Amino acid sequence: YGRMQIDGQESFLTENGLRTFNTLREVYERRWTTPGQITDMPRPYNGVAEPTSVIGLNSRLLKKTDYIRLKQINLGYNLPKSLLSKMNIASVKIYAQGTN
Repeated sequence: YGRMQIDGQESFLTENGLRTFNTLREVYERRWTTPGQITDMPRPYNGVAEPTSVIGLNSRLLKKTDYIRLKQINLGYNLPKSLLSKMNIASVKIYAQGTN
């Protein structure tokens, strides 16, 4: 509990200085451009020229990962035949499944 992890997918999609492809337009338009500007996106950076810059140490990429992990669960319920016989249905089974 209390774990945090960097979201690599968001990091990749918001790298707006290294690539000219796969950059989200909204990220590009909201990026920091001038001193004093208030925005939720950092300045563009070049990950090759600045490998230890804003990418690895940016707290906006931290996501809460302190959830309970549900590996797999399957639940099934057969509706009573007495209820189904009134509708001329032989059987009905309701399923619920979860995987994480």
